[in-house]
Amino acid sequence: MPAENREALAEVRLENARECLADSENALSNGRYKNAATRSYYCIFHSMRAVLALEAFDSSKHSGVIAEFRHKYLKTEVFPKEFSDIIGDAFLTRNKSDYDDFYVVSKVNAQKFEAAFYSNPDLREVRIPAESSSSIDLQTLIAELQNNPALVATLSQILSSQMT
Repeated sequence: MPAENREALAEVRLENARECLADSENALSNGRYKNAATRSYYCIFHSMRAVLALEAFDSSKHSGVIAEFRHKYLKTEVFPKEFSDIIGDAFLTRNKSDYDDFYVVSKVNAQKFEAAFYSNPDLREVRIPAESSSSIDLQTLIAELQNNPALVATLSQILSSQMT
């Protein structure tokens, strides 16, 4: 896939993430905590897929997307390693919310997601590993994330708030 097509796909996926973020905020403000948590997960998921689109990677399984993102971007510390636990917690919450009829997401847990929306992590020091063949494309995406604090907040704080 040509680089410009990968960039367009990444932008579409980022827009999906933004929509999920807005849906999550709306659900949280209306007391729909389970829905807020699942929409937060999907915000994270679409954000990971946006980054991976720049390398022409996709998977039909959520676990495949998560594994590849962890391998390429967390293990190499392009993004903070702490994101791994947050991604795992969000994935687990989404699965339980979707498949466990009696699973309850409390207001406190949902508020952890909300707190993550409004953090302002400093990603200016994020660097792409030298061996990455799409470093220019990834740098462009990182710059886009730096200009969109709500989306960056979702990737960082939703995940880090689930670690506590």
